[in-house]
Amino acid sequence: MEELEAKKVIALMSGTSCDSIDAGFCEVFPDKSVKLIHGINYSYPEHVKAKIFQLFRGEAGIKDICQMNFVIGKCFADAANALISEFGKPDFIASHGQTVYHYPFDEKIDDISLKSTLQIGESSVIAQETGCLTISNFREADMAQNGQGAPLVCFADEKWFKGRGKNFAIQNIGGISNVTVISQDYDTFGFDTGLGNIMIDYCMGKYFGKAYDKDGEVASSGVVSDSWLECLLSDEYYFLEPPKSTGREYFSPNYIENILRMAPDEPKDIIATVTALTAKTIAQAYERFIPYAYPALFSASTVPAHSGNNHYDSNRYPLWPAGPGGLPAELPPNQSLPRQWAVILLALTQKTDLQYRQVHQRLYSLPLLLPSAISLRCLLPHKSALLPHPRIFHT
Repeated sequence: MEELEAKKVIALMSGTSCDSIDAGFCEVFPDKSVKLIHGINYSYPEHVKAKIFQLFRGEAGIKDICQMNFVIGKCFADAANALISEFGKPDFIASHGQTVYHYPFDEKIDDISLKSTLQIGESSVIAQETGCLTISNFREADMAQNGQGAPLVCFADEKWFKGRGKNFAIQNIGGISNVTVISQDYDTFGFDTGLGNIMIDYCMGKYFGKAYDKDGEVASSGVVSDSWLECLLSDEYYFLEPPKSTGREYFSPNYIENILRMAPDEPKDIIATVTALTAKTIAQAYERFIPYAYPALFSASTVPAHSGNNHYDSNRYPLWPAGPGGLPAELPPNQSLPRQWAVILLALTQKTDLQYRQVHQRLYSLPLLLPSAISLRCLLPHKSALLPHPRIFHT
């Protein structure tokens, strides 16, 4: 049998926070191991970023979405070309795109599901501008298989942490927070726990004219309003059982402005409270939705976190309640997983068993099966013949 070769890949994505385009150049091997060669955070041009946030706020029409699909595609291509200029062309590019709308609810029109998601950043533009094979539409492919389309990190997390003799909760804190639960005794699963930094960043812009709370300085100087926090914690999303996902469509500017009517008068206290909200909802999600294993599941766990630009003080805002059997969290401030690593396996392994099989089979003609559908499709059988394909563009 001919020996399989490693592939060089550029992975591209921009998350809910829209901080930057994360780009990673790496080498992926047939056994699914990955070597990161270099990663960058490529900033959107100022007016492009402002336009993206207009899309988030619903202040745009079909024309704007059409135009920005190509504009973001060009920005993604520029990020890829920045790596190509230094490291040469990869075998292919995998692009997540920029999520502008996510609708995971199974409502219907004429008995057809309206469940959907939209990531823009035209792949054909990336392919044309870089001269590289480009693969995209990973969330869409997951939803086509009746998945939630989010979170997409579970496959990569399982690859890293399964079989290490410990149980893990890998908590990502981006615009939205999501967790992957990896147990020695149960199938891997994950879901969106709720808000990450969307509300923090919004309030920082509103009250302080800043994009985010650098190092948590403002939150650390404020006082948590217990009464307002309890009100925030009563939102129905936090009580929905997994599988579930959410985004800016739910935690919208209108949503935030409505809850700010009941906020404390001091802006620093507002930032402190919405920061505490992120930590508290993570803790409550663990208690509510991992009942068969809480707290024993995490008795020896480490919890890496991708926390974006905001700093979360795990002493001031503990992720779980204290007490007998409480959950120890090892969160060294400078030892969280690099964002580029999350980018690499998001696009390389496609962050779900479905998308990884598609690329893995295309490159190596090998199957890849997991005991459960990682993107929360726990009861969905694996039928390769029925798998939808992501978009693949050749130059």
